[in-house]
Amino acid sequence: MMLLTNLAAAASLLLPTVPEAIAPQLAPANGANSVLQFGVDRVGGPGHSSDRVEANSTDFFNITFKGGELARVFVEGDGDTDLDLYVYDSEGNLMDSDVHTSDVCLARWTPSRTQTFRIEVRNLGSVWNAYEITTN
Repeated sequence: MMLLTNLAAAASLLLPTVPEAIAPQLAPANGANSVLQFGVDRVGGPGHSSDRVEANSTDFFNITFKGGELARVFVEGDGDTDLDLYVYDSEGNLMDSDVHTSDVCLARWTPSRTQTFRIEVRNLGSVWNAYEITTN
């Protein structure tokens, strides 16, 4: 499957070579329809999940990253629509985004302090898009 092949190729961008003291605590934000299979037991390790965003809709996730460490979120869709990725800090400031006209997105930033970030995956298309989301 092409999607998994591309995700494997991106592993060098996402997986740390040394432990990067992050705490991915992926859970849908209020009102989101997504369910991710990671939780507080994933402290200190990468996270990965498959999901689906409806047409002209946005999926939201809350992920906690440790301050001072490079944080990365990678999204790859099924190729049917344009997906955009946005990352906001706990005060609503945009930390990074990927708004290219594809459904492959990468956001990278270094948090100034440990906090929970709001991750948004926006589907700009008229049909749903099945995607993979990976964090370091």
